[in-house]
Amino acid sequence: MKSGRPATAPALLAGYVVLLAMHDLFSQTDFDIHQLQQLANQALSLQDSS
Repeated sequence: MKSGRPATAPALLAGYVVLLAMHDLFSQTDFDIHQLQQLANQALSLQDSS
């Protein structure tokens, strides 16, 4: 996002959807931050190899 420019409705909505997804993840699972970091690293390493 450029400095001094107002946020657009689609950008705000996209951020809100990410927030809701993260809230759902944390409220429905018992993952801790370390486990989530390991999962993210595994997913990113799989993405790089394909």
